Amino acid sequence: MKRLRPAIMMTVTIACGGAGQPQADAAFERVEQAITDQHTQAIRYAPDAFKRVMDEYDAARAEYAAGEYRRAIEGAERTLELTEQLPSAIGAGRRAVSDQFTAASDEVRELLAALETRVSTLENAPRLPTGVAADDVTQVRQQLPVLQRTFDEATTTFQRGNLAEALHVVTQVRQTASGFTDLVGGR
Repeated sequence: MKRLRPAIMMTVTIACGGAGQPQADAAFERVEQAITDQHTQAIRYAPDAFKRVMDEYDAARAEYAAGEYRRAIEGAERTLELTEQLPSAIGAGRRAVSDQFTAASDEVRELLAALETRVSTLENAPRLPTGVAADDVTQVRQQLPVLQRTFDEATTTFQRGNLAEALHVVTQVRQTASGFTDLVGGR
């Protein structure tokens, strides 16, 4: 109810014809606070929704600059309505990133386990298969603990709530592990 009071007050002000610069300033102050409160999460998890907010904000600011305070206030109200939709867009974005992280993590676990098995098999083989070099096997063996550690750090980052960063890191680990799998003939 508290959020509705400023909107009601703006609507009454506009209806009474008193839409001037002070009312527009107050409207933009509320909008800017709403944008600031959600900026970081919106950019990360709901960039399209945040762009719509900023486009509406920029249009309202243009009206303000032109001295069209009534239109500026109306634009600020529309912007405020869009900012009220951001939490659900952010939540949907976080769920999507979380799902992507889970899928990528499952794949990385499988890749790392398969690499460990493949490298152990190759290290114990009397002869390496054609196309697999001993240096490549050694390189992969040395890098497996690094990949595992990086993967573990990504999992910790995810658990701490930095989903986008965790997804980025686990995607890099997946790409590196896939390259190593190709290097030692694991596919």
